[in-house]
Amino acid sequence: MKRKICLLLAVIMLLGVMPVNVFAQEPEPNVTLVGQWINDSSKKEDTPKHYELTDKIGYPLYNSGLLRGLAKQFLGWSDKALVANGVLAEGAKLFSPEDTIADVFGSSIPKYAKIYAVYYEINKPYGDPFPQDPLSQLALGAILENLKERINSNTVLINNSVKPENILKDTKNNKVDDAKDELKIIDDYKKTDDDKTINEVVLSSEFEMDWVVAMLAYRNIAGSNAIRPILSYDYQERYEQNNFPTDEGKDAEYTYVDLNMDFGEDEGLVVPDQLFLEFKSYSWRPLYAFGIKDDGSKDVLNNLDDYKTLVSNSDPITKFSVNTKYKSADGEDKNYRKITVRVVLRQWNPNDKDTNRGFTGERIPEFSIPKGPEGTVASEILSNMTLRVLGSADGIENKNIVRITDAKAKALADGDAKESIEIKGSIQGHVFASAGTVNWGKLSVPLSSDLAIKESEAEKVLKLSYVHKKPDPKPDPKPQPEEAKENYVPYFLIFGNNEEPKTEDHIAYIYGYEDQTVRAESNLTRAEAAAMVTRLAKLDVSNKTMPAYKDLEENAWYLGNINAALKAGMIDDIDGYLRPNEKITRAEFAKMIAAIDKDNDHVSNFPDIKGHKYEREINKIDGNKRIQGFEDGTFRPDDFLTRAEAATFLNRIFNRLADEISIENFRYSIIDFKDLSQSDWFYYEIVEASNSHEFIRRNKTDKYDRVYENWTKLLNF
Repeated sequence: MKRKICLLLAVIMLLGVMPVNVFAQEPEPNVTLVGQWINDSSKKEDTPKHYELTDKIGYPLYNSGLLRGLAKQFLGWSDKALVANGVLAEGAKLFSPEDTIADVFGSSIPKYAKIYAVYYEINKPYGDPFPQDPLSQLALGAILENLKERINSNTVLINNSVKPENILKDTKNNKVDDAKDELKIIDDYKKTDDDKTINEVVLSSEFEMDWVVAMLAYRNIAGSNAIRPILSYDYQERYEQNNFPTDEGKDAEYTYVDLNMDFGEDEGLVVPDQLFLEFKSYSWRPLYAFGIKDDGSKDVLNNLDDYKTLVSNSDPITKFSVNTKYKSADGEDKNYRKITVRVVLRQWNPNDKDTNRGFTGERIPEFSIPKGPEGTVASEILSNMTLRVLGSADGIENKNIVRITDAKAKALADGDAKESIEIKGSIQGHVFASAGTVNWGKLSVPLSSDLAIKESEAEKVLKLSYVHKKPDPKPDPKPQPEEAKENYVPYFLIFGNNEEPKTEDHIAYIYGYEDQTVRAESNLTRAEAAAMVTRLAKLDVSNKTMPAYKDLEENAWYLGNINAALKAGMIDDIDGYLRPNEKITRAEFAKMIAAIDKDNDHVSNFPDIKGHKYEREINKIDGNKRIQGFEDGTFRPDDFLTRAEAATFLNRIFNRLADEISIENFRYSIIDFKDLSQSDWFYYEIVEASNSHEFIRRNKTDKYDRVYENWTKLLNF
């Protein structure tokens, strides 16, 4: 009895000194990870889990079976369920396991939050378990079958972010002709000495791959009992034996991509004897550089040994140079004008057996990759591989810079730019996938396939030319109607011929990020949207008191805007929650701008707004020509709004309208966002919204009844 009492007292004493949190309940799950394949790709499982906003999403559940597990290749996470194999839902974003919960949901986790596992699936139909019978493994031999179209959905872009002064260095551009098949930059000629002063040409090419192919290339998972990556199965032996044939296509017998640069035949464009290049990719690294002679034969300029010390597993950038000089068959000194850089997948450390984290050797670990243009690690992994010619900004000497001779520039100017120098680019390659072999007794079946990456040429040929600069014309402040041009009338105002030009100003309301991006296709929060609308509507935002809602933060930056929006009837709560940090939908934004728009009795034709909570508001702003639906006729009211869409809607309601003519005199002074291109449908809407400026109106309107602007001054606000 005494022994029992002693034991009881010991337990009581132990409980007395144990920390209270030992008995605390585990936090309730607040996010469900949906659709994770497990058990040899035979079953899907959902995992409720508790997260803090700063927590990383993490990796999915372990899917056993090196071969059957290969049938469902994890690509990442999405905030929406996948539509089909490798097809993200409209408006969905892809996230890395290294992205955080805040990257997905913003500053608060919504109720019943879900994150969806995204897989590339080998078996059909999509979403079905992988068969478990022994013969099913033979299906893995056709690993590339479903990628046939995707693997050739490549885009080649030369100087995609067109800033002419960044191509023809230190010059003032005269004109850009951005046609369907060509991009022609015409510059004002100024004399150079081809030594201390040169006509520098800075070139950059981007190679955009289908996102599924690009993510498969980065993950390149182990898919055999030998624990080898499927897309570079035999690289280990090839590296050890320095055995990478220079053959092309199927004859190469390994996965590669060739990046082809064609400087054309005109030697007025000088290819230096030593050409300095920079290649960037998280999945690929240089293997060879080839010089292509006039007869089509190729010489090896750089090989595997030349890159051994240059390729790093901590940096996606590899800088190197190639010697372009050679002697032709007749003994003449020449320079290769066609140069190919062959890249292969970054190699695993062969001693690394961790199939989930095999990012060693040359591979760049996911946890060390910064967030990309969409604010996620996944978007950085999927960023285009680039090949850039280095120039003076990189400290390269003039003699090693691609340049146009003074004689050639003058000849082009004398011909009034009727002729030009052409620069082209293309890619091609081959993909080999192998998961080893399956053996039944004496029968051995290889699980492998290969697929050509067909040659893709640059979307546009880059053309460079010159003209002699003409004196700046002095505009007539009051031209007569018959003198006015159809598209450009500097001072012929909508207010009438005899009135003085009326100067107005527009203040910027969209701002860029520290990395010089504007992220036009990223989403807005409800607080950000309220700030934009109340600022442009010039509402009183001086009331910074905290209204009685459950989820507002004391002294938050948005309180003045939220109070103004509430007073104007722009926003609603749900059960006492205003959700300031949640993404705003297109319908919720329609509610905001309808509150300050004029009334009408319009009824929209959008089939998907009938009975919607904000049907009346959508009808109203549609009647006032503020919005536009999608090609299928829908409005998609519950899709999240992008920054570009917000700018477009607001520009329409506040009569803000710019085009190429509007900014003609400020083309090189406007804010330079590196992720904004003239080819974007929203280019001028973002330019208008992000640059404070003075302007006058001209006698032309668009289909939304906006009057075009001519900018007269950039403002520093």
